[in-house]
Amino acid sequence: MTKFQNVKINDKVIVENDNRTTIGTVMTIGEHQLSIHTADNRLSTYHINDIDELAILLDPVA
Repeated sequence: MTKFQNVKINDKVIVENDNRTTIGTVMTIGEHQLSIHTADNRLSTYHINDIDELAILLDPVA
């Protein structure tokens, strides 16, 4: 089981980082990392240990 078991490619998620909040699209999912393309046109990869700290909501956003 990975921490990302409920997340699928192309899910929309909320990313909160460095006092900015944006909606992103999950691009790749690894056992220990997650890549998200955000609305501000960034592609970021987050390690599993950073997810709670970055407050990434791992549920689809309507």
